[in-house]
Amino acid sequence: MKIPITAEIRTYALSVAQVGERMRITGNKFGDVTKQRFSNLGDFKRVKAEYETLLGEFESQKETLENLTAPTQLRDEHEKLIQGYGKYVEATAIALHSLDAEKATADEESFDQGLKLQGEASKEIVKVSNDIAAKLGLI
Repeated sequence: MKIPITAEIRTYALSVAQVGERMRITGNKFGDVTKQRFSNLGDFKRVKAEYETLLGEFESQKETLENLTAPTQLRDEHEKLIQGYGKYVEATAIALHSLDAEKATADEESFDQGLKLQGEASKEIVKVSNDIAAKLGLI
């Protein structure tokens, strides 16, 4: 059912879109770091530190999303969006914590599991975002 776009809903939708854009930018940074080559322990530690910084950005984005006040008509979708984003952040942490910077090793099974969970959470986020857009008559 389409709901009218009030000033409150417009403000909320723009705020969610801003968080989504920040998430996209942070995700792209993750991709850039992943492409870096490293040949020694110092490089490995630097890459892990960059990942930790980016995880902090994701956590900040999640907090921003949690602090938004959703209009009554979108509260259920907002809660689902927070849950999906929380799963995404947790999955990112799983992948990150699979890296041992002191030994320059990775638990590949944990890393792959984190990436798999990231993909699943991304799908949830897209679905909820599309549900919100449909409710607003945008798609």
